[in-house]
Amino acid sequence: MLPRQRLADIAPIAFCRQIKSLMTGMPIEQVIMCEGERGTFKEYCLILSRALGVPLKTIQTKWGPGIEFPNMPKRLQKLLNYVLYYYADKFRASIAA
Repeated sequence: MLPRQRLADIAPIAFCRQIKSLMTGMPIEQVIMCEGERGTFKEYCLILSRALGVPLKTIQTKWGPGIEFPNMPKRLQKLLNYVLYYYADKFRASIAA
């Protein structure tokens, strides 16, 4: 179910942090502290690839260097909040069950 009001845009890195926090149960602060570890770029690429249905190689090669993803297409960036809303809603439902 979609939200009733329009959601504000979210940065790709903030989206990845939220999804990782939901998946691992870690607080956002701990997720941010772990970003310096090896493999974070690939992990965030995988999160975006699965959430948006974009090939992993496309994200790794065309969306810019680092975990900020500065060259991410704007049309896909607008979808991130809706995907996050869906994941968070689905996660809350699984906890309540």
